[in-house]
Amino acid sequence: MFNAAYRYLFLTMHEMFQPGPTKDAVVGELYAVMSNVLSPLAHHLMRTPIGDGRVAGPTFEVYEFGDDEPREHLSALATAVAAAEPALQSVADSLATM
Repeated sequence: MFNAAYRYLFLTMHEMFQPGPTKDAVVGELYAVMSNVLSPLAHHLMRTPIGDGRVAGPTFEVYEFGDDEPREHLSALATAVAAAEPALQSVADSLATM
């Protein structure tokens, strides 16, 4: 989930630098992804024990969305993750309202 959100962040930044009349909505989405999606996911990972006194962490791997629309794919992924990890429901909710 973190890698998918991280990839989406880069896709959003790419969109921000494309020609167009206004970038306010894109900048708002960029901020929302950073603060309401990536930050909670990273914090959750850093509190997840993986044994031997260690915790998980983001791997920053490239995530491929395939032919799916990235925002819809990410939102569906967040919904599935929140079903397994209720502490991440706020991430799914945030993506659903973007």
